[in-house]
Amino acid sequence: MIEKISFVRLVGIVVVLMVIVGIALFVLLGATTNKGTTGAIGKEYAKIVAAEKLSCGEHGHYAPLAALEKEGLLTFKPIYN
Repeated sequence: MIEKISFVRLVGIVVVLMVIVGIALFVLLGATTNKGTTGAIGKEYAKIVAAEKLSCGEHGHYAPLAALEKEGLLTFKPIYN
């Protein structure tokens, strides 16, 4: 009985250490940040603004996204904006 308790404790300790290491790696490797998403939003926004400026220069007013796509000024489907 004593050997089984020791084995169970050993397995429990190993599991707890693995969870702690897993959480630490998750946080340290940046999985809890949104740097990638923020960067993608910024790039997409910059492309949309550039297309709007071109359209405004031609027509004298800002156009909606559908019009920018129709004119060929916006060559992608916006995801974030």
